[in-house]
Amino acid sequence: MTTPQYDRKRLSEVRAAQAHKEEIQQFRAVQTVHDHATDAQDRAMLMDMLGLETHGRRVDTLH
Repeated sequence: MTTPQYDRKRLSEVRAAQAHKEEIQQFRAVQTVHDHATDAQDRAMLMDMLGLETHGRRVDTLH
């Protein structure tokens, strides 16, 4: 049997791990968009369509 404190800690760890995985996935998606966009306007449109964010960094500086 687990304690509530252990359960909260484990849940917190799982959430942090999932957030990290999502961050990596989003970064890879941004890189893919950057690699395949024809110009800055195309890149911005693709980023908007896909709902991707760059967390304050300019997309053209990721590559």
